[in-house]
Amino acid sequence: MVKRTILIVDDEPVQCKIMKKFISGMGHNYLIMNSGIEVVDFFVNKKIIEGFSYSDIDVMLLDLSMPDLDGLAVLKKISSIRHDVQVIVLTATTDVNLAITSINLGATDYIIKGKDDIFSRVTASIKNAIDKKNLKYQVSNLARKDQNQVSFSDIIGKSDAILSVISTAKKAISVSIPVLIEGQNGSGKELLARSIHGSGSRSGKNFVTVDCDMINPADAEEIIFGNEKNTNSRQKICKIKEAEGGTIFFKKIDSLTVDIQSKILRLIQDGEYFSQDSSKPASCNVRVMASTNKDLKKLSLEKKFREDLRYAISIFPIMMPSLKDRRHEDIIMLAEYFLRTFVVNENKKIKEISESAIKIICDYDWKDNVRQLKNYIFRAVILCDSEQLLPEHFPQILNDEIFSESESLKRKKVFFNMDGIVEIFDDNGKCKNLSDIEEEISQKLMKKFNGNISEVAKQLNIARSTLYRKLKLDDEDIIFSDKIKKN
Repeated sequence: MVKRTILIVDDEPVQCKIMKKFISGMGHNYLIMNSGIEVVDFFVNKKIIEGFSYSDIDVMLLDLSMPDLDGLAVLKKISSIRHDVQVIVLTATTDVNLAITSINLGATDYIIKGKDDIFSRVTASIKNAIDKKNLKYQVSNLARKDQNQVSFSDIIGKSDAILSVISTAKKAISVSIPVLIEGQNGSGKELLARSIHGSGSRSGKNFVTVDCDMINPADAEEIIFGNEKNTNSRQKICKIKEAEGGTIFFKKIDSLTVDIQSKILRLIQDGEYFSQDSSKPASCNVRVMASTNKDLKKLSLEKKFREDLRYAISIFPIMMPSLKDRRHEDIIMLAEYFLRTFVVNENKKIKEISESAIKIICDYDWKDNVRQLKNYIFRAVILCDSEQLLPEHFPQILNDEIFSESESLKRKKVFFNMDGIVEIFDDNGKCKNLSDIEEEISQKLMKKFNGNISEVAKQLNIARSTLYRKLKLDDEDIIFSDKIKKN
């Protein structure tokens, strides 16, 4: 599961402490604020607190009753700048008018403390809020892609490797020089090119991709530059004219013949080109970008790629990292993103990827990078009929020839049962103490039963007070939790 960031807003320290432990138990990050003024200052002035900016916040748990600035006032003041932060209102007040007002101001849910098991209610509400945010993003992403307005925010990942690439690529936004994006197959070179295009002055104009390796060499000149003598009204417009005012992206430019390469060089240097069978040049206004997974310098030495074209398109080179070079966090983020997309497209009810499946995904050698991961997630979604992706839904990984038969069997046995495993030894091989093992068991059950303390105590056949001790809650936590149950 990808960690989300939950903002907890409440002026009661004990409640913040309880919610902090609960959110952490769900596997998410948290940020705590104790006043409405602090929240408004955070969003309005775009501050960074404990390493989090307002754009990192996915869900806000907002208490309505605060002395300096109440929850409704906070909603009003940040309504235009909170973007897609999902707000869940928490209050002890049963006033229906307050609930209606909160929803009208943009809250996604309104939870009354003490009416139900608050932890189960908050768990469900957070999951629904994240699902809603994901759906909004997908709809927005499709619309922006259709309008050629893809931006850097569409590149999923937080590793140093991908953030460095994005930082470099942003420097190419305000200029129209050619850009060469290098990297392995499936690493996301076209998405990066689209992000540069969609973030600059040509945003909204056509972004035209030329799949150079897919074009018949005999047809390449006509497809890219057009044919002066062709008067067939059904003939598709050539790629250069289609990209007028926008960007033309030569994907795997190394696949083009030397003759076509010379025409592209003229396009870059002079801003003009010759249609097939034409004696007069035509001018154009296009930005040229290209990608390759080959060593163009080596190809130039072998006379398979024009050296002058290599220099022309390499004015601003960017190397896209492989999936192996990105942290496990990026792999998990991408897997979760693809899962959300395919669940919507295929009308499935899958909610998450199991920890055991995440393990094999992170350990796998993705030779075809992001594209391969996307394909494997799609197949897993098709195979899955439950609410969770398991290792068995990734037969390509489990049966991959890179694993020996014994290793593959070992992985299957461990991964299929990992969710129920409690380790009794630490990373140094030292046995954990009994208290820590009991706490881990209790935490796993709390996660399984969505924070329902009564149900967990029942499953363990112990008293609630005993469970509190095993979860290592202090007296304030216990008092507050009991208070919630009674209200």
